[in-house]
Amino acid sequence: MPYPYYPQTYPQNYLNYQQSYPQNYPQVAQTPQPNVPQTTDMNWVQGESGAKGYHVSPNTTVTLWDSESQTIYVKSANAVGVPTITVLDYVIRNNEPKVSADAKVNYATTDDIEILKNEIKELKNRLNQKDKVKKNE
Repeated sequence: MPYPYYPQTYPQNYLNYQQSYPQNYPQVAQTPQPNVPQTTDMNWVQGESGAKGYHVSPNTTVTLWDSESQTIYVKSANAVGVPTITVLDYVIRNNEPKVSADAKVNYATTDDIEILKNEIKELKNRLNQKDKVKKNE
């Protein structure tokens, strides 16, 4: 069953009320946002040519990740808009401590220590014998 159409009729004072109602709402104070990127997306480029072609706004720094090699490009533009690129190579670390070939540690065995003890005793005996000879003279 269709509903009948009744046109909207407003009282005469409705228009006067609508005009007298204040339309200005108080504005909420906005706190300034720090100059921090809002997204954490990674910007991928293809090689150094892709990094050179990437547009950077003035007074902005962007980190660009190379999809072809283990390279990171930090591209920034000064106030005039002149860009500069810093190229970084990244290496994946392992948890093993790094030991250079020169710093390799060789430990003495107990046999080596016993040999050294015997040599020291022998040298002490020789020194004692020389001291005795000098005293007798």
